[in-house]
Amino acid sequence: MAISEEFCEKNFIQPTILYDYPVETSPLAKRKASNPRYAERFEQYIFGMEVGNNYSELNDSQVLEENWRDQEEALKQGNEEAQRMDKDFINALEVGMPPTCGIAISMDRLTMLVTDQHSIRDVIFFPFMKPKEEIKKEKEIYVVATIINSSVKMEQWQVLNTVAHLSAAFGARSEKNLFKFDTIKTGDNKNIKLNIQHAIMIKKAKSSNQIREISKQAEKEEMEVAHFTKEMIETTNDNKVAEWTKGKNYKDIDFFGLLIFGPKSKVEDLTSDLKLY
Repeated sequence: MAISEEFCEKNFIQPTILYDYPVETSPLAKRKASNPRYAERFEQYIFGMEVGNNYSELNDSQVLEENWRDQEEALKQGNEEAQRMDKDFINALEVGMPPTCGIAISMDRLTMLVTDQHSIRDVIFFPFMKPKEEIKKEKEIYVVATIINSSVKMEQWQVLNTVAHLSAAFGARSEKNLFKFDTIKTGDNKNIKLNIQHAIMIKKAKSSNQIREISKQAEKEEMEVAHFTKEMIETTNDNKVAEWTKGKNYKDIDFFGLLIFGPKSKVEDLTSDLKLY
């Protein structure tokens, strides 16, 4: 089948029918009475594209069950096209389901041919499949990483202050829904405010330069970013912080900490060289 797909199918320009498929490639099809090495199956091709798959259903329940067991084993070995066992179908055969066959001519693929479209999604009015990037986005886990500059000899309260301010700044600026629900109740019906639903990691960077580079990459990936500088820990007066910062170039800023928020895979990739605090 692989050889046919690679070298033959693209050359089937005129309407072409392939038949006498080896039984190994058609585990659910009935064997030909005249030659059991082949299956009662045929496929139609037009302009190098398959437009139909047709075969007589295998109605020997014992043979079918053996074939399905082989298919499940192939599935475990990584064959994505292998079939899964269908116990209900086997049971139906055992209690007297009549012989059946399937003639599957794809109207979607015929529409692709007459409209000269190269993607089946362009001819389906109500596609059931979402784009891969949307599926990935929905399933992706988001995390927070707070990064402390270990080259700065901070006291413990300063480290806690840095993490607290970064978390507060992130929570205030973020437009994301950070909580699954706001409160949880005790047994006597008292409310307790719930913590952020996203995992928070605290890691160590070696220098301000490393924090600057991580910040640059995170912003490039359109991730949420919060900064904490030396000026911010030396005073609570925002006007002074603004004045002191304005007198420096970005490369001269002493970063005490950085927070990034985004998909777990991206956060881990950006912070893979950093050790946990």
